Amino acid sequence: MNRQILCLIGSMVCYCGNAGPNLFVLICQLVTQLNGTMTLLHAYAAVIRYFVGSCMHEDALLTYLEVKKVGVEINLCNFLLKALVDKEQLRFARGIFHDMMMCVPAPNVYTYSIMIDLYTSGDRLYMKEAYEILCEMMRKGIQPNAVTYSTYIHGLCRSGQVGPAWQFLKELCVRECLVTLIVSIE
Repeated sequence: MNRQILCLIGSMVCYCGNAGPNLFVLICQLVTQLNGTMTLLHAYAAVIRYFVGSCMHEDALLTYLEVKKVGVEINLCNFLLKALVDKEQLRFARGIFHDMMMCVPAPNVYTYSIMIDLYTSGDRLYMKEAYEILCEMMRKGIQPNAVTYSTYIHGLCRSGQVGPAWQFLKELCVRECLVTLIVSIE
């Protein structure tokens, strides 16, 4: 994406001060003036990235809701979800994930791994919720990857559940998933 266009979008966000109808109208007008250089979806993605970078999470979420009217892509959802998890915005991250479970785009392995990271990192650990996410993804036919497994195991160890972590590793070994996990970690 052109650096000047990104700078202009940043200036538009600063001018409006927050997400809302004024900003969304300006973004639509900008995209129209660019004659196909940028799609509306890409412009909104730039706005969301700006808000996330400025720790304006509620504005990023409002923009996400506006983007859904156009058609949101999984990469943008995962970007926003990961940014919220990194900033320990538990309530907002749960909201985005719940929305993805109910609508399009459906969560992928990366989405589920982000949520497991949410529940297994930070000051408070939510191992029950992490396990439920792991089970949910398998129920939906989404195969966990090495990142998913290692994040969950790391959370078990952090929470003092070394025995269950060891048992989980043994179960992975029986299912022949351990080879992938070990190769990916090395």
